[in-house]
Amino acid sequence: MLDRSETDRDVIVAEIERLQGVFGANRSFKSYSERALDAAKALSGSVGLSEPSFQRDGYELPLGLRIALGRFVANQQPIPADWLLSWVMSDPQLYVRTPATRDLTLFREVFALRWERAKPGGVTFSDAQVARFPKLKGAYRAASNTFNVTLAIGDSLPDVSGARQVINKAHKVALECCEELDAYSRLIGRRPDLKGSIAAGSLAPSDSRAACIARDTLAGLSV
Repeated sequence: MLDRSETDRDVIVAEIERLQGVFGANRSFKSYSERALDAAKALSGSVGLSEPSFQRDGYELPLGLRIALGRFVANQQPIPADWLLSWVMSDPQLYVRTPATRDLTLFREVFALRWERAKPGGVTFSDAQVARFPKLKGAYRAASNTFNVTLAIGDSLPDVSGARQVINKAHKVALECCEELDAYSRLIGRRPDLKGSIAAGSLAPSDSRAACIARDTLAGLSV
């Protein structure tokens, strides 16, 4: 982190990723290791997270998520529904109920449908709005509070994490999805063996019911 040694960085990143395969179930290790990897990617000029994450990590938005969001906004692209949901579920100020995590695949599908209904075409920002966003700054805080490093993000990306109007709207949609999936979630919570069944699928929203049953039926056949 301090010497900016690319050779050392690549070796250490590879070791962290190996250790994640061994100790990834430990929430504390997973959290600290993900922060280290995010910091390493930021230093190397990587874009950020390649896939959205739906797990909360500590008391701030993950740096990789903030970089990814900044990329969409800087490129004048609508923020995809999955990334908005990642923002909602990673934001330490927000919460979602159990239906969001009990069948995350279905929840993502329903959220995407409801978000498109609420915001056709997705969320974009005007040049004037982007200009008002602060520039993204990164900091790496290790498990030891004696080691803190300010990260220089390669290009000047906007930090959209303060766009509360957008994220609050997405949060409201996520909570409405939780309500829609409440009966389905309660059933598979009591009877996990019914997941993918017609009985459980009948409790899913009508516009995702068939896909829910078909997806889980195919998964069962592949096993």
